[in-house]
Amino acid sequence: MKRYFYILLLFVSSISSSAGVLQGVVKDIRSGEALVGVKLNLVGTKSFAVSGLDGSFKFKDISAGKYTLACSYISYRTQSKEIEITSSEKLCIIDISLSPLELEIGEIQVVGKTNRTTDTNARLLEHTAPSIVNVVSARAIETSPDLTVANVVQRVSGVSVERSSTGDGQYAILRGMDKRYNYTLVNGIKIPSPDNKNRYIPLDIFPADMLDQLIVTKALTPRMEGDAVGGVVNMVMKDAPDKFMLSANMAIGYSQMFINNSFTTFDWTAINQLTPFEIHGEKSSYQAQSSEFTTKNLHLFTKSFIPNINAGITLGNRFFNKKLGIMISASYQQNNRGNNSTRFSVGAPQIAPVGLITGMSNYSINEEQMRTGVLAKADYQLDKNNQLEWNNIFVNLKNVQYRHTSSPGLDQTTNIIQQGGESFRLRYTDQLIYSSSLQGKHRFNDHLSADWTGAFALAKKVTPDNTSISLHTESMNGVIQSEYITFGNDPAFSRRWEHNTDQDLSGYLNLKYLTTFWKIPLEINTGGLYRYKVRDNFYNQYYMWKETPPHVWYYGTDFTDFSLMKLDVYNPQGSSSNPLTYGAHEYIGAGYLELNATIGQLQIVGGIRVENTNQGYKIKYQSPIASLRIPDGSSIYTDLLPSINFKYKLGKIQNLRASYFRSINRPGYFEMVPYSIVNDIYQEKGNPDLKRAIIDNIDFRYELFPKPEDQAMIGVFYKKIRNPIEYAMMRPANSSSLDLFYMPGNFGTAYNYGAEVDVVKYFHSIGIKANYTYTNSSITTPKTAWVNEVFTQVNQKRSLYGQSAHVANLSLLYKNVKSGWNAQFAVSYTGDRISYVSQYLNNDLWQKGYIQGDFSVEKRIKKVTVYVKANNLFNTKMIEFIKQADKINAGFPMQNPKSGETLISQEFYGQTFLLGIRYKL
Repeated sequence: MKRYFYILLLFVSSISSSAGVLQGVVKDIRSGEALVGVKLNLVGTKSFAVSGLDGSFKFKDISAGKYTLACSYISYRTQSKEIEITSSEKLCIIDISLSPLELEIGEIQVVGKTNRTTDTNARLLEHTAPSIVNVVSARAIETSPDLTVANVVQRVSGVSVERSSTGDGQYAILRGMDKRYNYTLVNGIKIPSPDNKNRYIPLDIFPADMLDQLIVTKALTPRMEGDAVGGVVNMVMKDAPDKFMLSANMAIGYSQMFINNSFTTFDWTAINQLTPFEIHGEKSSYQAQSSEFTTKNLHLFTKSFIPNINAGITLGNRFFNKKLGIMISASYQQNNRGNNSTRFSVGAPQIAPVGLITGMSNYSINEEQMRTGVLAKADYQLDKNNQLEWNNIFVNLKNVQYRHTSSPGLDQTTNIIQQGGESFRLRYTDQLIYSSSLQGKHRFNDHLSADWTGAFALAKKVTPDNTSISLHTESMNGVIQSEYITFGNDPAFSRRWEHNTDQDLSGYLNLKYLTTFWKIPLEINTGGLYRYKVRDNFYNQYYMWKETPPHVWYYGTDFTDFSLMKLDVYNPQGSSSNPLTYGAHEYIGAGYLELNATIGQLQIVGGIRVENTNQGYKIKYQSPIASLRIPDGSSIYTDLLPSINFKYKLGKIQNLRASYFRSINRPGYFEMVPYSIVNDIYQEKGNPDLKRAIIDNIDFRYELFPKPEDQAMIGVFYKKIRNPIEYAMMRPANSSSLDLFYMPGNFGTAYNYGAEVDVVKYFHSIGIKANYTYTNSSITTPKTAWVNEVFTQVNQKRSLYGQSAHVANLSLLYKNVKSGWNAQFAVSYTGDRISYVSQYLNNDLWQKGYIQGDFSVEKRIKKVTVYVKANNLFNTKMIEFIKQADKINAGFPMQNPKSGETLISQEFYGQTFLLGIRYKL
């Protein structure tokens, strides 16, 4: 058999042409790293090639002869090499090593900064970082299908996202730890949240094209603030370039949901930003008049096809002999999103393991998102030892949302009038974050240096005149016969105003001292911070009704448009004496000592951090009833947070890492207020006795960086959480009442552990990015159960809220530098996770695991690039369910008890597409 194979091979060789193949790899002569995008040509011919993602190149059909191979690359010396291909040589392999270009003129040195926007620099940062990090570069963001930071961060190993009502990523969940267990930085500075109750940051407010890097840190060092468990998301904004730079992009697209459907909205510009209570000096005795409430914003109208818009521009340069760098960048996105969903409500589980379905509602959401980002940065080199930097960022997200809900009767008996409901919500939300920081870096001598930062940050959220209107319906055979609104003691027409403001004043100081100890290089870092944070929260709600008969108005007869309804004010004083109108403060003082030592191939970074926290609240407008007044509260505590990180270099391209750090999780601002709110089934209450959680974290990771853009990382992690903060049905401490409240509490000890695998591999023009994370967590909390025909309290062990056992990402990439084509197909998977912790045993709501596919492609033509981005290609639906079922719900729509699950909701968002053009000078 072998003889016939050799005969065939000889035959093929004899009939082939004398043309050969020239191939090889281009590397940096110092580091040995492959270089991407090097231009190579055979002098005197038309043959040329460009090195691929792994530094490789190939010339095909090269005739026998002698050639000069010329290689050119930006910031490297041009090099030529003589080669010869003989008539008998079908394959010639040759490697090229290029030398960096260095210019030195007398005492003046021209030093180029590292281009941190590339994938190569991202891998280098992961390789050299003192702790465990993952980095996404600006170039990776630019070529990805993602438009916001929230969608970018989901591509990082161990990260999933909590989505908004329109399917967009909103909050990051790191290593199965809910959004409350992570914090967000801008250029290394913590920023406040516009959320009206909590401290976590909605990442969908940030346009992705403003970033140079997105860094996710999973193991803390003493220098870092200690209130992260899952990790820290640091958005590194664009930096001033070495020379003039101009880039601009413009794109237009559409949401598939509105191609054949109209878009319903209202005039949000007509909204009154302040309540009558505020306009008249916040006097609790003021009686609001109906004439003070505009109705212009209550008129509904529809739009035909409206495009999505994405635009941005960036300018940067250096002046005064490159001492002054300026960077200005602006981004604007206007997107139209939709949601069509069905949701079931269930009663308390008594005889059956799940409650009887009591209602079904169909939701339709039309939302217009207007996202703006502005970055202004300046840095000035006073001299070779002193530098100043001023960073400013402003981001704003406006949401105009129309929501329509129909709740038909569940009994669909033919020719029988069914009672149902219909509701409308008109909501405008305006969120903004502004951060300004002045930083200084100073080198006093060869041993001592310092850096400092003074920062001001503001976060604000305004939701004025959030209007809800509820109607009754009567239908027959699925067709509405009449719609009417009833004005009684429980008004069905509400108008609510909410706004909150967070202001942070922060000061940072860090000192670095370089020395040796027993001939061991030692870096000693020390410093601290002080942050003065104040929060102002406002809530006021008015109810509208008809004081005089008739108290029932029929649509089509008594009114045809909400803006034409002339109504009275049911509660003229509003509801300002509400615990949601409060002031809060948080003062944090911290100091640390960090040692960084290198012993041979081992680097050790460790030390201790001390943080003192002073939290407090004050209800602004107390109830006139003494028994309902809420006292002011505060909590002061100090934490010692040790940490140590080991990095052992197994070679030039391999690391072995291990780390331990202790961290904390502080209660949310409003969680500590002893408020009480009556909901549909239970009462919700705050907990002034809530403690911060204390967490011990352990990590191990093996890293391999075989080529500049390739990597393979395998890691494991373990977290022990003492006094974790979760919500459950509880009885307040020191309470004589037997009533139970749904409230935040501390529940013993929780555990979270898992493993991560992260691989990036390129084959010339083809690349694969893949990561997978397994996470397992457990916590025990009290639940209400039906035992012996009475409700009683039992303990249940479950996973942490928001934790998915399986999270994975796979991206297939194509990049041809020579032709200018770049494409990416990205698929992400998020497994089942608890989306709502029920007060009843085994009735937690789970979000079913889902797969989402996104695609992007671009074609570069000199300085112009045309690109396409497509999201949610699989039209993925989000499903919530209870992990058990009962035959009592078998007759209801969409329910299948044999599946062992009770469907609670399913949501559809549709696909989105974007076509754009980008220009770079």
